[in-house]
Amino acid sequence: MKKRHFGISKIPLQMVLIIPFVLQIFGAVGLVGYLSFKNGQKAVNDLADQLMDRTSNIVNQHLNSYLSIPHKVNQINADAIHMGLLDVRVGAAGRRHRKTVGKYFSKQMQAYDLTYIGIGLTTGEGAGAARYDGKTVTIDDWSAKPPKNSYKYATDDQGDRTHINTIVDWNNFKETWYTEPVKARKPIWSRIFTWNYPNHPYITASAGRPIYDAQNRLLGMVAADIHLLK
Repeated sequence: MKKRHFGISKIPLQMVLIIPFVLQIFGAVGLVGYLSFKNGQKAVNDLADQLMDRTSNIVNQHLNSYLSIPHKVNQINADAIHMGLLDVRVGAAGRRHRKTVGKYFSKQMQAYDLTYIGIGLTTGEGAGAARYDGKTVTIDDWSAKPPKNSYKYATDDQGDRTHINTIVDWNNFKETWYTEPVKARKPIWSRIFTWNYPNHPYITASAGRPIYDAQNRLLGMVAADIHLLK
């Protein structure tokens, strides 16, 4: 009987030698590519983290610098009042002194990027300078009792009043920018408040500081505002 041979197909020697090398090459290239991708991804993440940290630090520095300005201005004004350089006397001569104080604040507004600088007294009187529209400076001057006791004046380049823009009711003792620093008896940020000034919505954070006379009696407070729409 003729024997059957069940042999394995012969594989060329060339294939036997080439295939392992090809597999090794593909494996090496794939591993290198994977490691390169992971390292590249890590490098990108590290760079992104560095950029975020740097941006965060810059933002913090800017905010710390910007938010320190209102308190510095209040310190300057409180010292000027305490030393008698800025007269805030009330009574018969109060209106004349408020006119000088308002002009002084309007000059400060030209030097500082603020929305409002002002003073409120325990008598209910006060004065200030504002940049309600973000550009032009207005002087505020109010007497003790409403109604129609607060006058808002347009000004010229010298800080002198030119004409009355509007007349409104005003009461220091109902305003948080006045009551909260007086109650705290120290420099603070009062709560954010809004005021619907004609054609210019006013949304602000107010830094306030109580002021005292030479006998340490409370005179009122000084304030400097920043507009939150900025």
